Amino acid sequence: MAAPPKGTLAAIKVILSFLLDGPETHENIKKRLRREYPHANWSRSVVNVSLPALVAQGLIVLIGSGARRGDDLYEITEEGIADCRRSAPEASRSVGPLREPLEIWIENSKPEELPRIIATIKALEREASDKQSDAQMRLNSERQLGRCGPSNGSAYQGRAHYAVLLDNVMYWRQRAERYKQLRASLRGSHDLHQRRPADDHG
Repeated sequence: MAAPPKGTLAAIKVILSFLLDGPETHENIKKRLRREYPHANWSRSVVNVSLPALVAQGLIVLIGSGARRGDDLYEITEEGIADCRRSAPEASRSVGPLREPLEIWIENSKPEELPRIIATIKALEREASDKQSDAQMRLNSERQLGRCGPSNGSAYQGRAHYAVLLDNVMYWRQRAERYKQLRASLRGSHDLHQRRPADDHG
């Protein structure tokens, strides 16, 4: 099997996981990668090189060729599903979050950069709040359409679908709160010597 392109392994895993939701076009995968991972430092061509690599590994198949490359339709294989299941526990056990470019910028910034940093964080907070609203609407819609199964959770697939949708809502809610706290800390709104909830975990 072909090895994944150098430096794109994380993107390949993300793209493969997108296809667990069902067949997807090249263009929609590209849009989703930009939308859900806006701060990832992947090259603009990462989808172009990752999809052929996944096909070469037998993890996805091309099920429809479009008039344009963006219209090509891909589907995950049984091997791809198995690969995602193997990778998920390992990813869940990763130690701590990766340093984001925003954190590196803040830690190496100068006082005169603070207004621009605060403006950037506010924009990220608004974006996270918007994504939380979108996630909540999707959860509500899927529930109303009956895709989460009976209200007592007796259908496992429906329960699993609900759990992932709810987790997405919580993820964006927590990110919005994180940005809010980050702004407050940078503005000096907190007593640095006062113990906070995060200090009590460890």
